[in-house]
Amino acid sequence: MDSVAAVVAQLAGSPGSELIVIDDGSTDGTTRWIASRPPLSAVTFVAQPNRGLSAARNRGFALARGGWVAYLDDDALPAPDWLRSLASACAAAPPEIAIVGGPIRLAWPHSAPAWLPASLHEWLTCLELPDGPQTSSSVPLFRGANMACRQTALRAVGGFSERLGRKGASLLSREECDLATRLAALGFASRYEPAPWIWHRVHPARLHRRWFFRRLFWEGLSLHVDDAHARSLSPLRRRARAALYAVKKILRGAVIVRALRFDRPAVQTEAVAELSFHAGCAIGIWRAGRTI
Repeated sequence: MDSVAAVVAQLAGSPGSELIVIDDGSTDGTTRWIASRPPLSAVTFVAQPNRGLSAARNRGFALARGGWVAYLDDDALPAPDWLRSLASACAAAPPEIAIVGGPIRLAWPHSAPAWLPASLHEWLTCLELPDGPQTSSSVPLFRGANMACRQTALRAVGGFSERLGRKGASLLSREECDLATRLAALGFASRYEPAPWIWHRVHPARLHRRWFFRRLFWEGLSLHVDDAHARSLSPLRRRARAALYAVKKILRGAVIVRALRFDRPAVQTEAVAELSFHAGCAIGIWRAGRTI
């Protein structure tokens, strides 16, 4: 709700912009809050059953009337000039740029715990590149919490894959990487612009080691949801491939030793997160092609 209010406050400074709020089965009172606000011609509110993050994003761009669609997560807070600076960056983007992304800075509820190494901060969704504006067709220079997509490019690839992305209690992901890959196949690229930045609030529930282990497990599993090679194998060969992967990646002395370093919590957390990722990959290979 804070995110919605923050964007509404910026609409007057960006003529021609509209705000589309997709309530994808929320339980936090968003519908009641929206209903209690004075109606605004530039704001569209849509409530739908919980169909998942990708479906909500697709619904949003299907309703949008502009040439670009900017996305903001519900736990993000934009900088005061976010909408204006993002609109300027999109207007200046050459035709081959399909996505413009901006910095995402973590807003901690308190200081980061000692057991959390900096290498795992990215899984809380942050992004800040050091060398100013950059363009790439091979590396996605954006994260879903702060990105703007060209409407024509989104339509050309059919939007976000609804087989990927958060839905319910699952932590399926990689829908943005999948989108970037499909866009690159058509000759599109993404661009990072440092001006349109946001805060991404770190929920206290995520500051537990078990959340990171679960998050990395689902990342590995997501990597193989659409694994064409694994899907082409017979069930027996697919299971053999999954078992071989697990033996090679999980039963490694060095990472197991680090996972047992109870005297160095950050080292241990990083190692167990790595093992969780590989366990997710192995199960993803085993289940490739099945609906998750």
